[in-house]
Amino acid sequence: MSSFHKTKLGRFGENLTADMDGYVHTTIAGWMSANVDFAGERMTRKQLRNWAREQAAESRKQLAQAEEGLAEWRSE
Repeated sequence: MSSFHKTKLGRFGENLTADMDGYVHTTIAGWMSANVDFAGERMTRKQLRNWAREQAAESRKQLAQAEEGLAEWRSE
């Protein structure tokens, strides 16, 4: 999954970092094109790419944790 709506994981997706439309992106490209509000901040292309890289890494980490919780819940 490179991008998905956080509700896809039900309650396990509630705390995932998402864009303004509720989509979680696990790739740099996903975050580069995401609907986000930088509150007037201006970023260079390099700064935006670095931000997107960090967001994607964090999203993959959060997704792994959410999927682990979901798997545990399903096995109960």
